[in-house]
Order: sequence, then structure tokens, then C-alpha cells
Amino acid sequence: TALEHVRMEDLARELALANNLARLRTVQRRFQAADPSGRGEVDARTALDILQEHGIQESSLRECALQVGFRYLALMEETIVSKATVSYHVIQESFDRFDTERR
Repeated sequence: TALEHVRMEDLARELALANNLARLRTVQRRFQAADPSGRGEVDARTALDILQEHGIQESSLRECALQVGFRYLALMEETIVSKATVSYHVIQESFDRFDTERR
């Protein structure tokens, strides 16, 4: 539903704020390790544990009302791409600000 999508976007935003790109990739590997079938889904308890260990507040997790099978693939892909894009722009802005030869 639309509400679930908004909650997952909020979760992705919080996850990105709490972790750098390397840690986000660690979170993704943790999910993958907990998903031996490779279906992109883990049980809710596993998802809660992994997300809490990586800075997601319990109140945020309650709002998401994690399903029995938590689909992590889209969440992690969106979060990593978003974080990488923001990181690139921050580096580019910093470079441009200190690039004295271009002025």
C-alpha cells in the first residue's frame, strides 16, 4: 500500500543517516547471509535485529509493522544508491568549493 511504501522510504532515510556507505553494504551482506534461499526476504525478528544493530530506532521499526517475511532487497538497493549519490554530490561540492584553479 501507499502507507507501507512511505514507511519503507522513512526507514531507508533513517538507515542512510545512521550509516556510511561501507556500513550499508555490511547491512546488505548481513541480510544476504540470513537469506540462504536468496529470495530477498528474511523473517521479521532477523530484520529487527539487523536494523537495530545498525542505528534504526525501535519506534521506527514499530511504525513499519514488519511483516512475517521482510523484503530487504528494495530497501537496501534504494538506500545504498541514495547514499552513494549524496556522497558523490558532497564530494563534488567540496571539490568545487576548493578548486581555486577553475576560478
